[in-house]
Amino acid sequence: LLQQFKAQHKHYHQNYPNAEYLLIKQEKQLIGRIYIDRDETSICLMDISLVPEKRNQSIGTTLLTCLLTEAQEKQKKIVIHVERFNPAYQLYQRLGFQQVEDKGVYQYMEWHPKVETAYIK
Repeated sequence: LLQQFKAQHKHYHQNYPNAEYLLIKQEKQLIGRIYIDRDETSICLMDISLVPEKRNQSIGTTLLTCLLTEAQEKQKKIVIHVERFNPAYQLYQRLGFQQVEDKGVYQYMEWHPKVETAYIK
């Protein structure tokens, strides 16, 4: 498991040098991680994971909702690659992510902000 983590972390650093690699804490206890890369037009949710005993408690939903709020305010899309059999796949669909491309094991999904319009009288 450690070897897999190191390989994945190295890959992320090589391919997303400006990404944020953040630990998720609850009451000073480490409960997960989230990797996010931002550019001028999009937010790439590279990875989000919680320890098993903290899953299904709306923590992931809360974090994703914060990311959706940021994306809406900045008018940026959010992009993710997720395995179709990942339980979070249905969560992403409920939050408005749409599958854009089937990449075999991974599904490429996007969420787009609502377009802000101005009305002139």
